Amino acid sequence: MKYNKMTFELPENLGFVEFSPEVLEHLEKYKQKSCFSREAGGQLFGSYNGHNTTKIIGITGPRPQDWRTRFGYVPNAKAEQAEIKENYKLGLHFLGDWHTHPQDIPFPSSTDENSMKKLVKESIHDFVGFLMIIVGRKTFPEGLYVSFHTATHSYKLKFIC
Repeated sequence: MKYNKMTFELPENLGFVEFSPEVLEHLEKYKQKSCFSREAGGQLFGSYNGHNTTKIIGITGPRPQDWRTRFGYVPNAKAEQAEIKENYKLGLHFLGDWHTHPQDIPFPSSTDENSMKKLVKESIHDFVGFLMIIVGRKTFPEGLYVSFHTATHSYKLKFIC
């Protein structure tokens, strides 16, 4: 499926986050469409344009080293660190994680929420928080759960256009 860019509103007047068509098409490829599909995931990379918009233009995963089952996904931490370093050399910042769920309209588990809080607390970064994208089976944006996480709060983002 071909997508145009999609924009979501960040909380607390932090601006907007924009997903490139290429990133959306990558997410589309890994929807869990059959009962045999395994969860997939990876990382999101991008830049801040200085005009209230964070642009997601890079995406990774899944990797052969990741642990993947129908209802579970654990990324390879060593591979993730290498991706962060490589993208940083290209001028792209780590902005968050994505993974799939075998649901039409995805919703985060308590494990998802807790892992994002831990990530924000334990990471060295220049941002207030990180994004978490969960990919469901429905067409986007309905089939996307887009959220922003700080060390203390989680916010479901509103789709703008």
